[in-house]
Formats: sequence, structure tokens, C-alpha cells
Amino acid sequence: MRKAILATLGVVMLLAGCVGNGEERELRANHAVISTQIADLRMTATVQTARIAITTDYLGTEVSIRATQSQFLQATLVERGTPESLIAAFRREVLENFAPPPTANADGSPVLPTSPPVTPLAPIAPPMPTALPADAPRLENVVTSTGVGRDDCATNVVNTFDSTTPAIYVVALAINVPRGTAIASRWFRGSEQVVRFEFTPTFDITRACVWFFIDQSDVRFEAGRWSVVLDLNGTPATAPTDFTIVAR
Repeated sequence: MRKAILATLGVVMLLAGCVGNGEERELRANHAVISTQIADLRMTATVQTARIAITTDYLGTEVSIRATQSQFLQATLVERGTPESLIAAFRREVLENFAPPPTANADGSPVLPTSPPVTPLAPIAPPMPTALPADAPRLENVVTSTGVGRDDCATNVVNTFDSTTPAIYVVALAINVPRGTAIASRWFRGSEQVVRFEFTPTFDITRACVWFFIDQSDVRFEAGRWSVVLDLNGTPATAPTDFTIVAR
């Protein structure tokens, strides 16, 4: 009877030992799974951080490219005669209507471009030159100066004058201008026209200098940016010729 009891106790202890070993193995297996999941999460976080860094670097480069393109485009438009106020108004309208693209996908990951999209500057067609016939009346080589010589051409060509200058001349080479043509000069202080003079020759001008001047009795020589435009029969024949008056 005692041997049967001892045998029974041995079986129970053996079973208990087996049960304990099974639970331990299960705990170890769970620990291994959880460790793998933590490693995966760390790896995912590292990849996401790298993606965000790449996106930030790309966006910084893209902003730099766009800024450079914008500067080139604005300089080209200004050179072509587009008013800077019109460019500024257009920029404000674009910014007010601009909707930024999404920076993240539905799963929270950053949006990465498949390839850096580089948009080249659109070519701007230069204005078509207005070709004048070879014998058309015209004014060329417009300059400002402090005087004219015996040949009516400019002496001491300058584009900066002080406010005590006695007179400021504008001189141009007139070509094929027939008698009876109204030649005029319009003088501007900033954007304001301050004085105008007109001359109508009674003889043909084949190729010779013509000139106009203003002095202190015509208009006060205030410091600032000035310009003068020459007309033929009421139509501008030259682009504005800029000059500066400095205070003295």
C-alpha cells in the first residue's frame, strides 16, 4: 500500500514538472514574439524618420529652385516692359488662391515624390520688332548733355546733373525728317510730365542733330529721377531717356 502511494506521488510530481516546463516555454515564446515586434517598431520609426528627413531636404531644395526661377522670370518680365506693380498684384492673387498639396498619406506616412519635378522656365517670346523702311523718318542716338557744339550735336554727354546746372540738353540724330514734321520733347520728373517743347523745321533734315533743352526758368531742377521722350508728329519716336538730378 505504501509503495502504491509513493508511486502515485511520483506520477503527480512528474506531471507537475511537465506542466511547469510547458508554461515556461510558452512565456519564452511570447517574450521572443514581443521582442521581435518591438524591434520592428523601432525599425519602422527609424525608416519614417529618414523619410521625413528626405522630404524636408527635398522641399528645401525645391523652394530654392522655385525662388531662383521666380527671380529670373520677374527680371525677364520687367525687362520686357511689364510693370512691377502688375507682377506684384499677380503674385498676391496666386498666393491667395494657392492650396498646399497634402504632406501625408492616409496612413500617416509622408508624401514622397516619385521623382523631383523640375519645371523649366517657359520661353517668353521677345516682342516683334517694328521694322521701319530705310527711308522712314526717325530719331536715333538720343543722349543728354550740358551743351551742344557748332554742329548741333552734344558736347559733354552725361546722365547725371546737379541741381545748380544752368541747362540740360537732349540731343538726337534726325534721319529723313521732312520739312513740316512736328518734333517735340516731353520732360518728366518721375512719372509726371513737367514741360513740353515743340519744333517744326521748314527744311528737310536728311541726317543731322536736333536738340532741346530745359533750364531753371522752365522748371525747378529738383533732385530725383527724370526722363525725356522725343515725338514725331505726336507719336513717340524714342524710348524714355533717363537722367538724374542730384541736390547740391
